[in-house]
Amino acid sequence: MPAGDTIIPAIIPWNAYYIAYGSDTKLAYDTLLSVARNHPNVLNDPEPTVRFFLFGESSLDFELRVFIPHPDHLLETRHDLHMEIDRRFREANIEIAFPQRDIHIRDISKVVVENVMLQIVSHVVALYASLLQMIKADQYIRLIVVCPLLLYGSK
Repeated sequence: MPAGDTIIPAIIPWNAYYIAYGSDTKLAYDTLLSVARNHPNVLNDPEPTVRFFLFGESSLDFELRVFIPHPDHLLETRHDLHMEIDRRFREANIEIAFPQRDIHIRDISKVVVENVMLQIVSHVVALYASLLQMIKADQYIRLIVVCPLLLYGSK
């Protein structure tokens, strides 16, 4: 074999795919593997691998590793894989995760709620005063403010 025809396999660096909690992990695994195996630039030897490697804070984390025949194919192959994975995940209703946080409030006193409402009202009044200063005498602005504190009342 001539030296120019030598295959220099290269690994596509670690590609992580983060799916939402509640997604079908087996389907995500199978989809990633299928996409990799069906790409013309991905080598069969060594085989592509998929690993479910972490229960993340906001996601179920998978890793896909593939080998390609030459480093020159890296960007094109990665692009193709990402596009096809996105398309197939959408078809399968596998949601790509995004960072999220749940806030659990165990106890919140009426005083805290009233203080927050008063701060909101004071900001709205200041904004209203600024708007009135900016308008001309022949223009009218109507601003209706419904204050939840007034509806909430005090007990």
